[in-house]
Amino acid sequence: MSVLRSRRLEQVFGVPLDAVGAEHVEALVDDSVQEALDLEFKRELLTDGTKLATVVAALANTAGGVIVFGIDEENDGQGRARSHPGVPVSDAEERRMRQAIAANVFPLPRFDIIAAPNAPGSVTGYFLVVVAADGNTPHAVSAGAGFRYPRRNGASTLYLSEAEIAAAYRDRFRSRGERTLRLADATAEATQQLDPESPWIVVAAVPDVAGDVTITNEVFQEFEREWRGRQPWPFGPRRDSLHFGHCRVGFGKLHADDARTEVGKPAKRALAELHTDGAGVHALAITYAMPSGGTGQIFTVIPQEQLFFGIALGLHQLGLHAQNRVGTTGPTTVTATLNPAVLALSPGQPPRKVPMVLSGTRAVGDTDLANLAITGPTPTAVTVADLDDLAAPAGPLLAVAGRLADQIANVFGTPELNVVNREGQIQLLPLDEWRQGFEAWLQ
Repeated sequence: MSVLRSRRLEQVFGVPLDAVGAEHVEALVDDSVQEALDLEFKRELLTDGTKLATVVAALANTAGGVIVFGIDEENDGQGRARSHPGVPVSDAEERRMRQAIAANVFPLPRFDIIAAPNAPGSVTGYFLVVVAADGNTPHAVSAGAGFRYPRRNGASTLYLSEAEIAAAYRDRFRSRGERTLRLADATAEATQQLDPESPWIVVAAVPDVAGDVTITNEVFQEFEREWRGRQPWPFGPRRDSLHFGHCRVGFGKLHADDARTEVGKPAKRALAELHTDGAGVHALAITYAMPSGGTGQIFTVIPQEQLFFGIALGLHQLGLHAQNRVGTTGPTTVTATLNPAVLALSPGQPPRKVPMVLSGTRAVGDTDLANLAITGPTPTAVTVADLDDLAAPAGPLLAVAGRLADQIANVFGTPELNVVNREGQIQLLPLDEWRQGFEAWLQ
């Protein structure tokens, strides 16, 4: 998956950016494609590291884009591709470019370098440097003892003034605050639609760079085909007992829950709300036991396996939505919260939050419940992940889920769950009903 998803550039090249070959580059000349805000041609490789870094930073500070090395353009003020002389292509040249960019652009933007040789094993062809816009603008380029801040202006490059630099930094910090509010609003809106009589693991995500998809009949029908009948738990003890059965459209979002047919009725065991900008919320009710302590108090026991896998499954679905349906990529802020059940424990009594205990890290007996329990929702666990990692059921996804699960476990007095290590390698799967299905899900 390319670091940049751009419908316009995919139309220009005729294929996704990570599938561009020499024939696609040469077709730019046949079609007289011209340079633009997100596309630049270079006849030769830039051996000066600062010049290469300037072109990369300018794209990162604007909207992202592609630099194509090996294309010469017309000198007509429009920059139309006129010939494709090509450039030397080698692993050593790719390493040199990567090192030059990393040494001269601060902070380092997300980028990739794609080699397109003329034929397999050929030492000539084309290089594409693909640059993604992100939430860390402005990106500076080292210039002597100081820094300069380039950006694209049409097909040309200019430099930010002091006032523009200050405004760019203000925008960076404001956008981070807006993402935090966006997460809180989306989570609160979804939480209001959950059955309060169950404990829920609620996962939310907001990409740094917002995407955009229009909800059409075709988009909704595809969503409905994908979600109606889906099992919220593809493995574990709840497999085959639940499914998403109700799909609808909301304001700026696609909604699915577990077979509820009446709008306004709460979701009983599963809910997903996928927003048109790539944000989303995924919630799963926890299968739990409710033992009574010696004093008659009721406690919810949360299995650690369900906590971890509930987070992992939610992150995966949110990553797929943002990457495949909305077409965005890059860093993404993700959160997880464990909400308690709210029950009226006896007739005529007002509902109240049921204290929660986390099982699996130590023995839980009736005498331990009051000391180990917490009342109320857990503080929101938060981290930053790459969308590419969330969209694939593999180690990086599990590592992110592990970080969030460990933060929640801390609230219960547990340092870490030890289900996965920092690299996402499974350390503990004690139950066959989890292990077998989980291993199949990873394949």
